Order: sequence, then C-alpha cells, then structure tokens
Amino acid sequence: MQQTHGTAVSTVAHSRIAVETHLIPGLGRTKLDRLSARDVQRFLASLREGMAPASIVKLHAVLRVALSDAEGYDWGEERSEGGQATAARPPRTTGADAAGGEGTSRCDGG
Repeated sequence: MQQTHGTAVSTVAHSRIAVETHLIPGLGRTKLDRLSARDVQRFLASLREGMAPASIVKLHAVLRVALSDAEGYDWGEERSEGGQATAARPPRTTGADAAGGEGTSRCDGG
C-alpha cells in the first residue's frame, strides 16, 4: 500500500474525512489560541448521542495529532499549546465498541 510520510494513504483519507465532517464543523470557529481543553471536552461529549465511543476515540486521536502538529508551526499571534486534546478525555470503549460492533458510527462518515 502506498505511504504518505510514513502514514498509509487510507489513514490520511480517513483522517481528512474526520476533519472535514466533524472537527471543522464542531471546533473550526474557535481560534487555536482560544481553544481550551474544556472546549474539546464539550465537543467530544456532544458526539456521544450519534457516534459510537470507539469512533469518538479515533476522532480524538486525529484532533490530538493535528493540535500537536500545530504546536510546532509558526502561527505568529495565533498558536496552539497542543495540550487541549490531551487534557480532554474521550468516552471509554467496550470490547464490542472497539471491534466496530453493531450500531457504531465511523468518524469518517461511512
């Protein structure tokens, strides 16, 4: 399988869909220097009704990596400390959730 900077193309595609479908609509209006762990926690909690816990965990991982990457970028006045997603906790998953059991909703919209 083709790789993109050490990441599988399918992983990059799923992450992009997660960003466009959930992260931008849910958190995109908040500037990075204003984004708090509480904002992330509220966002993750808002997903609990329509999304399986395992999918929220995956979405949280995408957000955590994105904020960590943003931490190293020179944003000038607007910058991320990167700890917002680390401090927020996604819901716990059960064995069925982690295995993608019935009733799960993938974070990539599929």
